[in-house]
Parts: sequence; C-alpha cells; structure tokens
Amino acid sequence: MRPARAFAALPAIKPSKNAPNRFTTAVDQGTTSHCKGKAFSSMSVSALAAVPKKPPVPTSKIFFILHTCQNAAFVLVRIHSGYSNAFGGTVAEVALGSVSLGGETTKIIIPVSDLEQVGQAVGAGGDIFEIRADLAGALTSQLASRLAPFGPLLLTLRSTAEGGACAEGEYAGRVRELLSLQPQAIDVEIARPEAAVLIEAAHRAGVVVFGSFHSFSATPPVDQVLARLIRASEAGADVCKIAVMPQHAQDVLTLLEALARARQQIDRPLIGIAMGKLGQISRLAGPQFGNCATFATAGPASAPGQMDAVLVRKVLGN
Repeated sequence: MRPARAFAALPAIKPSKNAPNRFTTAVDQGTTSHCKGKAFSSMSVSALAAVPKKPPVPTSKIFFILHTCQNAAFVLVRIHSGYSNAFGGTVAEVALGSVSLGGETTKIIIPVSDLEQVGQAVGAGGDIFEIRADLAGALTSQLASRLAPFGPLLLTLRSTAEGGACAEGEYAGRVRELLSLQPQAIDVEIARPEAAVLIEAAHRAGVVVFGSFHSFSATPPVDQVLARLIRASEAGADVCKIAVMPQHAQDVLTLLEALARARQQIDRPLIGIAMGKLGQISRLAGPQFGNCATFATAGPASAPGQMDAVLVRKVLGN
C-alpha cells in the first residue's frame, strides 16, 4: 500500500487505470454550507491509497460524503457496485447468537447500566446489548436476565485505567465471574498483562471476545492504532476494538485511515471509534471503513460522543 497523502481537489473515488484490481481513494477538504438554516461543515478523508483487492472489486461511482450538522454527525455512503468493504481484505464473520459481525451491515450496540434503561434499549431496537458491569455492579445479573430474551449480550468491565469504574486489582477476577453468566460476548482490555489468559478462559466457556483498547487523552499515530488492533487479533480476540480521543479533525482521519489499513491485515471484525462530539462521524463509518458495529444510546451515554440509537439506525440505513 502506498503511503497516504493529502489532495486538495480530487473527486471522491476514481478507478485506477494502471491496475484493474486496485483503486484509489481521495476526498477533498470540505466547504461550508447550510442545513435547515444551520451552518455545517463538510469534511472528509483526505487520503490517497492504492489497495490490492482480490477478487477485483468494481469501484466506479463510490462516494463518501461526511457531513457534520450541529452536534450530530451524518455519513452518507453510496456504493453503486462492488462489495461494501471497499478497502479490501476478507473478514471472518463472528456470530453472537443470531447476530453476525463482519458482514455488510453495521450492527448497533446499546450500552445499559441500570434497570430503567432496559425498556429504552429494547424499544430502540439494538442488535446487541452491552451491560456495563463496572457501572451496574450488583445489578449485572438481573440486567442480563432481562435483556437476554431480546438479543445477544456483551458484558463489559471497564477498568479505571481505561475510563471505567473497576479497580485495577479486581479486574481479572471480576471478568472471570462475568463468564459464569454465559453471555454471548465479553470485553477484555488488551493492554492488561493477563489479557491472553482471560481470552483463553472466555473461549473455553464458548464466549466471543471483544479485545479492546481505550485512550481518553489523545489519538495515537496511525501505526500505533494499527499495532493495537493487530495486538488484539494476535492475542486471540474475535473482534478487535479501539477507541481514542481526538483533539482535532485530523485525529479522526487518523483513526479512519488506521481502520482502512487494518482491514487489509486483520481478518477479524473491527470497531474503531473517535470519541467525543468531534469524533461522532467515526461512529457512522460502517463496513466501508472496516467497522462492524457502533455503540449508540437509548438513555445516558456510556462514552463521550455516543448518539441516539434510533438516529444512528436511520443514518446507517439498517
């Protein structure tokens, strides 16, 4: 893959004339317009990449339009031909009950941490329900029982080091306790020294593993974001997830570029998130950038920048 570089005024997508099984992507920097009287900015991925693809994928008339309107981000991705994962790579789909991750649609994961949110989450039509065990505490088992009839469960115990409420010394033991609830999936923080052991324990219990990494202070360079996703894959995670905090628009593009590169090197479903309002656009970048799922709310947000699940589903067109 050629190194990414910025272009000022190129069309969104152009087929490569030199190699029929390669394509180039580029989107120019955005302009200012108006949406129902409100100013909004059009911004996009300013990168050029030639990506090998086998089998060849027709890429004519693929346009990425990334719009930000007020505090909500909207992505319109139109694909007139070819498989939706335009960046190449073969993904081994992962099944969570009847829900499959890694296909051509982005699944919506709704976080829940108290009993009042159960009805809201079910009503919003989440594909997967994430129970934040570090926030729910003793309610975790009850939440699992109530949500289980409505969809697959992802149990997450977020440590204080990665923005959650679980004490560092309690993490490994509590993750093992969560496995006894027999969820379809569990989150394991890849940066922890016991990550590989916990992943192995989850697999022995027949539980899918989301290998995750979170940075609430900054966005690492592209190579470091990519390295963390690869580390999750090599540790045995079935789904590789990273969430970073952008400080400016270029950080969001860094995250999306890393996802596109990861899609060529990792055959597992990916989730990449730029948190906060600035990064909301990344939550709507679906399989076209490698994202198999996005987190959306049906109540209080569990992370900065999460958007309403009903709105997200409408934008994604699921």
